[in-house]
Amino acid sequence: MLNAAVEDWCEERLGISFADMHLKRRLGTPTVHIEADFMIAATLGMVLSIVIAITEVGRSSCKLKIDFRSDGDVHHLSCRVTLVLMDLDRRKSEPWPDDLRACLIAESDILSA
Repeated sequence: MLNAAVEDWCEERLGISFADMHLKRRLGTPTVHIEADFMIAATLGMVLSIVIAITEVGRSSCKLKIDFRSDGDVHHLSCRVTLVLMDLDRRKSEPWPDDLRACLIAESDILSA
């Protein structure tokens, strides 16, 4: 669910699908660090809303806070995720291209690092 949420967020908020990022631009965003706090168990079939906020933008990384909530604003799960942009062919980190960096900054309440 977490990865699917990040994929949807990239397309909806950054304007690029994972397919285009990977296949056309040859860029990937592997998760290099994750922390999770589980507050209240969700039940099977429960509909959760997922809110993603950018907490930091680095040269080739970004940190996200991802919250899962149900009706009545019940907080079930909070994750802190670090993604790193990488060149899929060279298998090395890559600075954010200007267009993606601009989107990340526009989506965040922070200044770039």
